[in-house]
Amino acid sequence: MLASRAYAGAIGQVLGWRQVYWCSVAMMVIVGLVLVRTLPSAPPHSSMSYPAVVRSLPRLLLGNRIVLGVCAAGVVVGAAFGTFWNTLSFVLLHEFDLGPAIVGLFGLVAAASALTSPLAGRLTDRFGPRLGQFTLVGLVLLAWVALAVGPQWIGWFVIGTVLLDVGVWGNQVVNQAVLFGLDSAHHNRLNTLYFFTRFLGIAAGSAFGAQLWDAWGWSAVAALGLLASAVGLPAAVLAAPRSERQHAG
Repeated sequence: MLASRAYAGAIGQVLGWRQVYWCSVAMMVIVGLVLVRTLPSAPPHSSMSYPAVVRSLPRLLLGNRIVLGVCAAGVVVGAAFGTFWNTLSFVLLHEFDLGPAIVGLFGLVAAASALTSPLAGRLTDRFGPRLGQFTLVGLVLLAWVALAVGPQWIGWFVIGTVLLDVGVWGNQVVNQAVLFGLDSAHHNRLNTLYFFTRFLGIAAGSAFGAQLWDAWGWSAVAALGLLASAVGLPAAVLAAPRSERQHAG
């Protein structure tokens, strides 16, 4: 995912933005053929049909306070994430006159998140999910503080990008750890619920961020990012269980 940003920027710079999509189509076809060849032909045994599994998702979401809280917080933190990455190219192009290739390199700047994700897991194991969420979503909020003053110096964007990705992907590690601490029979459905709601937030942030940029510029985008982070911080902390007993319950 991180490398794709750099690859897309390089292809877009040399061949144009449409060619990025054609390259992606080709890669998806190749991956699809590999999956058809390698995945088992028989589905795993289950007592529930696929439509029944899908129908059970709303009950699973609304019937457990931890699941609902984690997914709701995931929406808000996802919005803070989508707002940034969808509008980053606009501000770098218009404020700093940088092309797609340089914008794509910000994906490599964000590679720090891949290195720090295991630390997020260890932090949660040692001090509990609430402190983990406070620390990681707090980094997302600090990232947007740096990004809000970003047009004054491109270094603020570098700092903000690192903090944002470390916080967002670390937050995802903690969220999945909390969900997978629940009934193992529901893990696949919990994963489905989490990523569905998470990407709803990312899509909403991307859409609103682009509209705000078009209407009022980067200051309005930063205001949305700060608001989403400020709401996401207490939401993520309150959604996390205080103790193993509460988690089991």
